[in-house]
Amino acid sequence: MPSWSERARARVGRRARSALFLFFALVVTLWALAPRILAILYVDRVNLPRSASTTLPYREITFRSGDAVLSGWLFEPAARPRGLVVHLHGRMYTRVGGIATAEALVPRGYAVLTYDQRAHGASGGEHCTYGMLEKQDLARAIDAVGISPVYVVGHSLGAAVALQAAVIDPRIRAIVAASSYSDLRSALLERARSVGVLTEGQCAESVSRAEAKAGFRVDDVSPLAAAARLDIPVLLVHGTRDTATPPRHSERLLAALHGPKRLFLVEGAEHTDVLDSPTAPVWTEIARFLDEQAADAGAAPSPAPPP
Repeated sequence: MPSWSERARARVGRRARSALFLFFALVVTLWALAPRILAILYVDRVNLPRSASTTLPYREITFRSGDAVLSGWLFEPAARPRGLVVHLHGRMYTRVGGIATAEALVPRGYAVLTYDQRAHGASGGEHCTYGMLEKQDLARAIDAVGISPVYVVGHSLGAAVALQAAVIDPRIRAIVAASSYSDLRSALLERARSVGVLTEGQCAESVSRAEAKAGFRVDDVSPLAAAARLDIPVLLVHGTRDTATPPRHSERLLAALHGPKRLFLVEGAEHTDVLDSPTAPVWTEIARFLDEQAADAGAAPSPAPPP
């Protein structure tokens, strides 16, 4: 008959085997569900904290765009603004991303609007469509503020939206596009592959599921195609250590653009921190770029809004 210690060791062994089996079962389940999980991350709503940690005064602003009401903050200089800079944040972020833009540019005389894009933060909308609907949202934001000329500073998703919107809205005089992707399919597939354990079929399935959930075609979202139709000044900004959306995306956009253009690489910056600090050297470059456009816009009439 086994001793007490032998029985205890046997129980421990059975429990260890059961725990190991459950662990592997969980891993296999998550692996099988990965395309569904990725599709949710790609397009579903994101609710994140949005407290304004800044000493700059601002006012709340809301506006309707299609089926959604969007919310943001408008920062205004003490004197008449030199123009309106709209900050468009990236995926999985909110209007808070525009605080650095406001702190860098309001002291230079610009009004800055930063709002939660649809399906983010306090704004309405159930799904992110990467520009299909967001470019119309930007037009309604410009309508709501009524300050011109208009410039857009976008990060990641926001940069892609800005490039697409400028094709249909002549009020946008210049764009700062930071960490943009060149085409959405490539960007989503690169993100899926970065998981490291998914098959090509699973990566493609994640994109198809995102399309079905949000009701748009990924191939219709192409900042690269938009860039080929633009002749306004564009400053591309990209971190040299951006592995989420590598600098080659901005290099493709640079090649496609027809108007005044420049690519500014931020040494050591990754995807999410390229615009974080309003005192970083990148903001000196951005301010110089916008000041040049504001000087040029001084004598030009304001274009009419799109129909």
